[in-house]
Amino acid sequence: MTIWRACKRERGCNFETYFRQKRKRGLEGLRVKQYELAMKGDRVMLIWTGKQWLGQKEPRTVHEVSGPKGGPVTVNVDDVLDLTKLSGPELEAYEVLLRKAAGKGASR
Repeated sequence: MTIWRACKRERGCNFETYFRQKRKRGLEGLRVKQYELAMKGDRVMLIWTGKQWLGQKEPRTVHEVSGPKGGPVTVNVDDVLDLTKLSGPELEAYEVLLRKAAGKGASR
């Protein structure tokens, strides 16, 4: 027996419809719970569940960069790295260095 057949037999609808109904109710309940937790002050739980289940996200800060006197930024293409010239092990070592310089450690 599959879940689709059981759903049709026991619920009288296909699995997709049943899933959508339950998911909708679950999200509605989550919104109610978020409100209740907000009134109790559990901010960490609110942020996590909001991001995971409701698609909420942190606002992104956009930094605009301009050249002298607000003009365009000039990039010399000769200064751009051509990483295609590096071997696999060299690229891995380069990635480790970049992670370390960014403060993210050497692990992947």
